[in-house]
Amino acid sequence: MATPTRSAMPVRARHFDTPEKGDRAQCQAEREKAQQASTFARRLLPRGAAVALSDLGRDRYGRLLATVTLPDGTNIAVQMIGAGLARPYEGGRKQGWCAPFGAP
Repeated sequence: MATPTRSAMPVRARHFDTPEKGDRAQCQAEREKAQQASTFARRLLPRGAAVALSDLGRDRYGRLLATVTLPDGTNIAVQMIGAGLARPYEGGRKQGWCAPFGAP
């Protein structure tokens, strides 16, 4: 069995899209939802948390992409989407977060 390694390399999680934060947000509702998503993600993935990365690749900007799974089998994308803080995303055009009631 391979020995786990630790890395400080940032990873963009696959299979979901979250609202934009700060100046990138298109409206106040998106900024608020982004803050909620960040808080939830930090609870799932505290700094230094062990994760498994699979389905590795690179996006068009060269960033590392991976499916992220916690040791207990928790899939980060499933959790974020299930909490209503992300939407399924597999590339292409993203839905907006500013329409009434968070609808696209």
